[in-house]
Amino acid sequence: MKKALLAVAGSGKTSFLVNALSPERRNLLLTYTVNNTETLKDMISRKFSGIPEKTVVMTWFSFLFNFLIKPFRVDNVPSIRHLLFLNGNELPAYGLTGRTRFMSSDGGLYHCRAFNFAQKYIGDQKLFGRIRQFFDAIFIDEVQDFAGYDFDFIEMIGKTDAEVTLAGDYFQHTFDTSRDGNKNQGLHKDLNSFRTRLSTWYEIDDRTLAASRRCTQQVCDFISSRIGIAMTSARSESGLAPQLLSEPEEIDAMMADSSIAKLFYDKSGRYQCAGACRNWGECKGMSFDRVCVVLNKKTFALFKNNMLSKLLPQPRHKFYVACSRTRGELFFVSDADIVAYKRSIQ
Repeated sequence: MKKALLAVAGSGKTSFLVNALSPERRNLLLTYTVNNTETLKDMISRKFSGIPEKTVVMTWFSFLFNFLIKPFRVDNVPSIRHLLFLNGNELPAYGLTGRTRFMSSDGGLYHCRAFNFAQKYIGDQKLFGRIRQFFDAIFIDEVQDFAGYDFDFIEMIGKTDAEVTLAGDYFQHTFDTSRDGNKNQGLHKDLNSFRTRLSTWYEIDDRTLAASRRCTQQVCDFISSRIGIAMTSARSESGLAPQLLSEPEEIDAMMADSSIAKLFYDKSGRYQCAGACRNWGECKGMSFDRVCVVLNKKTFALFKNNMLSKLLPQPRHKFYVACSRTRGELFFVSDADIVAYKRSIQ
């Protein structure tokens, strides 16, 4: 069985994966970030009173380097000491072949080419053989974050006889595991492109996790109608309509209320406010009772003109993430109205 679950924010995606685990089986759970790895471990521990002996939870790059690459001896390649994380424009301009394409002189394996290195110098058959030797079932959370050569791993295991379950929300694609030139460049062009690539090897399930258990219907309606990302709520209560704060008194009360999380496009650390204070892209996976999304100049103009769906893909996805963090009320405020809360830069 190979399945790709396409979810909406707050639909219980991670809980679904945890509930799908059988403690008697040899389970592998992979995700991109350390934070989500800890979330998975915590949820598994609570469900099974500890992590089952045969279940392994790892970040993608820890799995790739420590499990897939290090155990193999690669002929004519010096010792690989560590993964070297570089931005795409920092990579040396070498050709498509040869050790220098993949490694620095001190044994650092470029992270964005690590899986490409594994396929070239170890080979898919050996890589998959090692996976099957240790695991019966593979679960991958936040699959929308896999990009560059890392997405080739998703396709590789899709071609095998492994039992694989993928889960992700295309519109929460705010970060990439890696980028390298134009490799898989069109993968995240739009939802249809992403679905099409996955559907080659996986059965697409966009119904099981189609409704949010976190957000009220009023918030879902705002996201659907204003941001242009279809979303519905699994909750019975409608909730309150999202509200733009403009009066000084209500803005001051919001900034002083620790029960309201303040979510900024960026540079959240520059502001003095009570309660959680995060950037839009960094709050993925989090939930708050109430949220105030701070709008920068461009987003505020689009908000006022009912044109939020015209945001470029990256800020649009981050804005969706921010709006969908709330279990209750959703507020908005212009950053021009909270200038007084900026910290003075020494």
